[in-house]
Amino acid sequence: MHVEKTKSVVLLKPEFIRLCVETEQPIPCRQNCPDDAFLDVGAYSDEELAERLDVVAISYCWLHPDHPDPHLFHTATIDKLLG
Repeated sequence: MHVEKTKSVVLLKPEFIRLCVETEQPIPCRQNCPDDAFLDVGAYSDEELAERLDVVAISYCWLHPDHPDPHLFHTATIDKLLG
């Protein structure tokens, strides 16, 4: 598996998703997420990433015109699945 090591693609940490659920705050847009919300894939070798990293991509319809998941409906489900 190849993981993009540029800033054009970023990966949210499961811990950040959990924090959003616990604090009942919808996941902000990428520009408003704190830097520590994202995994620093550059800190790992390709071999480490291949051994340790599972990437999950999720797509769903926006639930509101202003935010895709304003009441954490999908975010809470994703958090449970990431366990």
